[in-house]
Amino acid sequence: MVYNTIVTLGDLEINLDELAEAIVQGKKRGFASGNAPIKLPDGSEAFYSSFGNFDYYDQWRGSPQFQGITTVRWQKSTGQAIWQMVYSGGLTVLNKKTAEVDGKIVTPFLREALMRVSVHFPFRGPNSRYTPEFTAPSYEEGNLQYFNRVHGGDLKRFIGEEWINFKTRDNNVNDSRALFSLYYSGGLVVPKEGMKIRATYK
Repeated sequence: MVYNTIVTLGDLEINLDELAEAIVQGKKRGFASGNAPIKLPDGSEAFYSSFGNFDYYDQWRGSPQFQGITTVRWQKSTGQAIWQMVYSGGLTVLNKKTAEVDGKIVTPFLREALMRVSVHFPFRGPNSRYTPEFTAPSYEEGNLQYFNRVHGGDLKRFIGEEWINFKTRDNNVNDSRALFSLYYSGGLVVPKEGMKIRATYK
């Protein structure tokens, strides 16, 4: 167990460890899986899945720059929204020729990074170790490096960013090129009745 916490949202009691696992499973079954998304009439794309007592929805619009929202709902009764994350990002160079080349490089690598999501930080891919002066990649393959920094908070409320760099053959970090970047934020959806928190252990 990571969170050892029960939160009360209105009439619902939510175990944060179960919620975190549902988010992780939703992400692994979604974009990271490489499966085709659902095409919606408004032009957006989406993945839907269920795990335990939770329904997971991820919907976005745009390419090579996009905006999206991930929502986890209680599977029973009213389908109350419990947790959400908004995100915005994409390729750093948006002219058509460069975007086509970079997209073919970035997309499969990003999926591999997102498959490494953990219940500790179930927001995007694996979290990077960092200091004020340096951020270490949390996943690497060939010349590609994935970085993910959670700037504050936890599952209840958070903000962060991720990016992908292409490094030179001599591994000179000062000569790397950013291919992709994304910002995200979110947390629990707290109703007007407020939120109560209690530990699941004594």
